[in-house]
Amino acid sequence: MNEMKKQDFPVLKSKRLILRQCLISDADELFNLAKDPKLTVNLSWENHKNINETCDFIESIQNTENKFIWAICNKNNNKIMGIIDLRISIKNSMGEMGYWIGVPYWNKGYMTEVVKSVIKFAFDVLNLNRIQALHFLSNPASGRVMEKCNMVFEGILREYLFHKVYHDCKIYSILRKDR
Repeated sequence: MNEMKKQDFPVLKSKRLILRQCLISDADELFNLAKDPKLTVNLSWENHKNINETCDFIESIQNTENKFIWAICNKNNNKIMGIIDLRISIKNSMGEMGYWIGVPYWNKGYMTEVVKSVIKFAFDVLNLNRIQALHFLSNPASGRVMEKCNMVFEGILREYLFHKVYHDCKIYSILRKDR
């Protein structure tokens, strides 16, 4: 992956959505989504308690090496709906995705659209060989997104992540040759 300047940050587009760099000016909208405790039940972080937490999060992702973090926005009104990231292992020609979308946008097919866009970018632009993602067993909806994107279930990682308690996670992947 080549070194990218901020102005070169890739913008991805799908039928209904735009994925763009997350900016500090997005803090209010992002906070309104990230403060919902229903959102974070199946995530590895706590709901945001104040806008400062959201600002700190945005500032922490601005200069992250070997990682793309996109704000998921509605194409019609540019309203932020969630976040998706792609962490790159250059040595292994691999990326790992993590994502979340605000509660008002659940069960509308948005995340499947987003994940497909990031997979396409990872293979076509970054020339990666493998993309993987995982989810808590308690979040089967995330697994359905991965399956709709032709990702293959590989197994269960026992007590893989800690968030209040240890969580078993399902891991999925897609290889370049699987497309």
